[in-house]
Amino acid sequence: MSIIEEIETHEKQVRSGLIPDVLKFCELCNESLNSLKLHEARFRVFYYIVDCYVYKKESWLGRWRCTACKKTFTYYPEYCLPYKRYVKADILKYCSTYLNNAEISYASVAKDNFNVIVHKDVEETKQCTLSGTSIWRWLSFLCTLSKVEQKGLQLIREKSSECQIFREVYTISKLKYRTLKRKNQLLQALKLFKVEEVFKEIFSSTIFPKFATLYG
Repeated sequence: MSIIEEIETHEKQVRSGLIPDVLKFCELCNESLNSLKLHEARFRVFYYIVDCYVYKKESWLGRWRCTACKKTFTYYPEYCLPYKRYVKADILKYCSTYLNNAEISYASVAKDNFNVIVHKDVEETKQCTLSGTSIWRWLSFLCTLSKVEQKGLQLIREKSSECQIFREVYTISKLKYRTLKRKNQLLQALKLFKVEEVFKEIFSSTIFPKFATLYG
């Protein structure tokens, strides 16, 4: 299923008040899905990248109310991350490329085969190209998800305590940072990607965006 199909499918569910198939319980109190009612729909704009273009898609996210705990929460489908307009797949792709290529810069990673990535609707956007600072900000966000990483590692340990990830040593090129703080941030993001990789292998599932929503 393409990203546009994912967005449109979820939007139809929200508009119809249908609970997403993967939402099995309240994310706040763990009550069954029978306690969930659609509270409201939140308007969101998503950006996704195809070849050398950034496309914009307007859509909706559902806010659900639990009749048990009386609280509401926003459900984030798998294609997006909290607080980010670009879809999850693109954020993870460009951040991973930057972290795993010792010589690549933020400016060069924000290109497609050396071609500048531009917004398709240039006239409607203030930022007409994908900037290297966007990748910088995405990595700054990912490195804050230490609780997500810890929860992922906990589940991995429970399933496979001998997994090599617990003996992994992480390094980052000196070309990637100027301060110790930034070095530690990038190492944290690198470790998060490794946890995601192993988690997928073991559970055939992703730690994003559910863990990022609950523990971020």
